[in-house]
Amino acid sequence: MSDQLVTGYRFASAAALAVAAVGGVGVAAPEARGMAHEAPSAVRGETLPEYTFRHEYVLGTSMEMTVRADGPAVALACQHAVLGEIDRLARVLSTYDGASTISRAMRTGVVDDGELAELLELYETWQGRTGGALSPDLAGVIAIWKSAAVSGVLPTEAELRAARGPGGLAMLNVDSLGKAFIIDKAVAAGRRVAPSGLLNIGGDLRTWGIGAWRVAVTDPANCADNARPLTEFDLTDAAVATSGGYLRNVTIRGQRYSHVIDGRTLRPTAADVGVTVVAADCLTANAVSTAACALGPAEGARLAKAFGATGFITAGGAWGGVAPVGGAPAGPVPFAEPAKPAPAPAAAPAGAWPKDHVVTVDVGLKAMGGGKRYRRPYVAVWVENAAGKPVRTVTLWGDKDKYLRDMTAWWRATGGTRNVPRGVTRATRDPGKYSVVWDGLDDAGKALPKGDYTIVVEISREHGGHVKQSVKLPCGGDKAEAAKLTASAESDETNVTYGVKGK
Repeated sequence: MSDQLVTGYRFASAAALAVAAVGGVGVAAPEARGMAHEAPSAVRGETLPEYTFRHEYVLGTSMEMTVRADGPAVALACQHAVLGEIDRLARVLSTYDGASTISRAMRTGVVDDGELAELLELYETWQGRTGGALSPDLAGVIAIWKSAAVSGVLPTEAELRAARGPGGLAMLNVDSLGKAFIIDKAVAAGRRVAPSGLLNIGGDLRTWGIGAWRVAVTDPANCADNARPLTEFDLTDAAVATSGGYLRNVTIRGQRYSHVIDGRTLRPTAADVGVTVVAADCLTANAVSTAACALGPAEGARLAKAFGATGFITAGGAWGGVAPVGGAPAGPVPFAEPAKPAPAPAAAPAGAWPKDHVVTVDVGLKAMGGGKRYRRPYVAVWVENAAGKPVRTVTLWGDKDKYLRDMTAWWRATGGTRNVPRGVTRATRDPGKYSVVWDGLDDAGKALPKGDYTIVVEISREHGGHVKQSVKLPCGGDKAEAAKLTASAESDETNVTYGVKGK
């Protein structure tokens, strides 16, 4: 085809696009880098050992991948293939990289890459399906809402329209569908190496191969990393995405505003809701979940049914609790019923921890290498009573004995008792930012008395640093309490607070 204009985007010739689609950015396919393997056996993938890899600052958030493979060499090759594809496509689609393909297109007004053209055409499709709720030309609008968070002044309608301008390539922001687009292609690369796996980037998950993977859905109203999930289900060779502003938002004059912008109104969607969608591919799941945040649960459910989503959940805020809509997700296992509430605890003795009070620990892992990708360190958070006896392991991240033993303080205190979570779908969060809560119960689920407790945080990096910090906090009264752990070589300042949950 000759050069043409498609909804404001000028595409180069078909010949140029074809070259770009097969490696125009100068990066060889994984097989060309000495990682060729025979097609993996999907049948064997269900019983093979699992290998887990965790990284921060992948596409601006956190990444976790678990691979079922015939040995560590295959698992490592799969990780290499997946990360290689992510890095290759980031050089095409990152608007934060001035040298990327999309940045060049924004400057020149010409799309000369097949994969960028493919993504923009997908945006055009979903823009039509959602009545404009999804749109790729909101960079200026997003910027003005960020500025409003600094100035404390809400933008006017005229300012929002001016920030969007005529739209087109100069205002591209493809973060939402772009991440899902990359996940789908990264999984295709991983599938060629290992028979089964789960890739989770910022709460958007895709699994491949035979065998089910247990997935938990974060509750927007209780979104700590160790909190009880809203619901759980098994996912087989399919994708699940969650959208919402409960983890990424700005506060203006005391009110929270989501980072998700409605392309029709140019205003943020509700900050306290979450939409989770299951579909055959991550892009469909992400498109429906993001649009539903703007369209509302009823119209979101209609969109899900119309365009191939196989599971749909809304929760939080004015949208109420769990509201499953539609059919079962792809694979042999249907949606589980919403998780049943935990049984009411036995009556607490006099002087026990007050109901609905929690300790919240906000851990910020230090960005290594100026925000470049790095392996997530092993982290343990636990609680000791006034006598120095461990009473509760709040959370533990990591699963290799070799490195868990390097968490010497936690290992000695607890004897190596662990609780490693599986895949969790949640709204996208900032990299390295984690929050965990302690509900005043011990490891056996019994209520503890009021008193002073020591919160301990230990961080150990593979082939890196080792830090242990602790702080004493009065717990059990009606008064809110707060303490801080100073920044260390492995962490930013950690806030530790006691008070009513959610306040």
